[in-house]
Amino acid sequence: MSLGLYETRSRRQRRIRWAVVRWVLAGAAVAGAAAFAYEVGSSQEQHQLTELRAHAEDLSAQLGALRQQNTELQAGLMVVEERLRDAQKEIPSGPVADLLDRVQAKLDAGVEIERLQFLVNAAANTSRCSEQPVGKRFMVQTLLFAGANDSVAFADGTITVTARGDSAVSADGKVEAWFDPAKPIKLILTLIGGRVAEVSGKLPLHTSVVVGEREHRFSASAGAQGFVQVTGERCGLS
Repeated sequence: MSLGLYETRSRRQRRIRWAVVRWVLAGAAVAGAAAFAYEVGSSQEQHQLTELRAHAEDLSAQLGALRQQNTELQAGLMVVEERLRDAQKEIPSGPVADLLDRVQAKLDAGVEIERLQFLVNAAANTSRCSEQPVGKRFMVQTLLFAGANDSVAFADGTITVTARGDSAVSADGKVEAWFDPAKPIKLILTLIGGRVAEVSGKLPLHTSVVVGEREHRFSASAGAQGFVQVTGERCGLS
């Protein structure tokens, strides 16, 4: 074999060996990279799995806390509802509620609470009315009449009684000066000092005022044409 042919074959073999080495190295590099990627991916998955488990545990703890709060709220609601039912049983109704509203109205109007307490303590189903009732009559004021005989006085002139009403209308539609007894009127009690007590409605009407330690009761009914008949009675409170 000639020297040139031998050298050519030798170079060819070296190239082949180097090619094989490069393939081996490349394969090893690819395998190493794959192994590294697998390890990295596995580590990341493990880390994500750990985070997910921790998040799930947090959510489970929060759910437990919410369930506990819900239980406590339901228990509190039951207590509130029970107290509300008990309170509703104690809320007055009917005449008692109306009486309390009137007492509050008097307080709002400036009546001293001591005065109301005195009147409540003095109240009884029977009262001491030693004096005989007094009857008087007067003309009811209308838009067409006001003047003579339109008031009367009781309790030694300390209480003045007047009334206002709607004018009567004749059969031919004429408006009269006297009041119509079939319609509501307003009975007005004016006390010394300017205090006024009023009651409105159809006759007969009944009302009362307290002056000092006495209660003055009044009953009004229709009298002769244009007149109201008033009966006054003075009763002791103690």
